[in-house]
Amino acid sequence: MVDILTLVNYITVTVYGVALTFAFVNLPNDKRQWPQCSIVTVVLLLINFLVYKVSGTEFLVKVYPLVIHLPLLLVLLYAFRKTWSVSLLVIFTAYILCIPRKWFGSLANLVWTGSPEAYYGAQILVTPVLFYLAKRYLAPRLRQVEYEPAHVSKLLVIIPGVFYVGSYLLTVYSKGLYDNQAAVGGLGTIVVLFTIFTSVNLLNQLQAKQKNDLKETLFQVQRTQLQRQLNFLEQGKEQMTIYRHDMRHHFNIIDAYLQDNDLDAAHSYINNLQGSLDATKIVRYSQNNPLNLILSAWQTRAQDAGIKVSYKIRMDILQGLDETELFLLLDNALENAINGAKECSQGERMLSLRLENKADKLLIEIKNSCLPGVAFANGLPIGNKPGHGQGVHSIISLVKKHQGIYSFGCEEGIFTLRVRI
Repeated sequence: MVDILTLVNYITVTVYGVALTFAFVNLPNDKRQWPQCSIVTVVLLLINFLVYKVSGTEFLVKVYPLVIHLPLLLVLLYAFRKTWSVSLLVIFTAYILCIPRKWFGSLANLVWTGSPEAYYGAQILVTPVLFYLAKRYLAPRLRQVEYEPAHVSKLLVIIPGVFYVGSYLLTVYSKGLYDNQAAVGGLGTIVVLFTIFTSVNLLNQLQAKQKNDLKETLFQVQRTQLQRQLNFLEQGKEQMTIYRHDMRHHFNIIDAYLQDNDLDAAHSYINNLQGSLDATKIVRYSQNNPLNLILSAWQTRAQDAGIKVSYKIRMDILQGLDETELFLLLDNALENAINGAKECSQGERMLSLRLENKADKLLIEIKNSCLPGVAFANGLPIGNKPGHGQGVHSIISLVKKHQGIYSFGCEEGIFTLRVRI
């Protein structure tokens, strides 16, 4: 009976480990791969059986990495085109998840003292439950590793790899883990140290990637929006040129109304024409024509929202900023200022911009009316509206890029942003 349970247990753990390995890389993920995975499992079992028949159980346990893990690694690499790091990660993880089976076997052996049947039987019975839990909760997360940069999987494979090598050295090829307490502590210390090292490095790399991705996304979005805005303003400028070209035609129409003594029609035509011309008006704030376009656009938007606008532009050069960066900064800052001012009542809405060169630096100061009680965290304004904070972080990224300084403040219903680059 014990021999039969030992054989069944060995087959069970082998199938369990191979199936977990495949599940961790989403295999089989279609009907065509089911036969391939099944054939690989059967072949591995046959190889184990042949080695067992020729050399016995003790030798089979020692060469298990060569007859199971190595062939499985080659299958993942060359048959299913997985990377080295991902393949090793899932194999090592599947091996580690075979150990809990022994815990349950040992627990059953304690309850039914000295019973080999309980030891092997408990392992066999608990295997489907462990497989379900690993496939249900761990496999989906390991599958995501395939889609991460290569350095992520290389870092993740370190911890299970160290445990795998240490486990075989201290339990299979020697009895150090059973006979030497220092070996137990040493293996645990190494695993913990590698866990800390890997976790810290992985966290740093993931945070850096997320920040870079967010910054890149924000910049691309802002550049697209800004380009659309410039295109729109350029179209308005072209429309203004058309109006000027057609001015003689307009004068002829007005003259015809006057000759017919139709003053109401003449006034109406003049008012309509004046409104069309105002819509395309570009105010000259500086020598920089694109900057004039941007400021004119935001002034029109602010005035449409009932916000009183004042600009003070004394800027000759851009210092370390290029035009695109300056426009991105102003685009974010003015949008935030207008949104803040719009929350106030009609008569209290205001926005002012000061842009000037001073002591070889570019100074930007934007003030806007706002509701009292603006919340701050670490010197930055916070809010609970969707998308809030992206413009602020975009501004900060630009300022830090050029080693400038910035400050946000709110006093007596006036929110102030100051930047010095």
